[in-house]
Amino acid sequence: MLVLAAVSDIQYQNLRGAVAPRFTLARATTWDDALETIRVRPVEIAVVDPMLGGARGQEVERLRVL
Repeated sequence: MLVLAAVSDIQYQNLRGAVAPRFTLARATTWDDALETIRVRPVEIAVVDPMLGGARGQEVERLRVL
């Protein structure tokens, strides 16, 4: 199972400790990275910090549309 982690560095470390080695993690450091990963890889679960790179409602809406 592929888990997308679009979160801060600290949150990523916590998530990695919680899910590895059971699940594969895909790291996204920006909204654009997160959207591209969702488009090209079979993401089953996405853990997304809505404040990633600053709060922007438009970016959350782009994810919702996918």
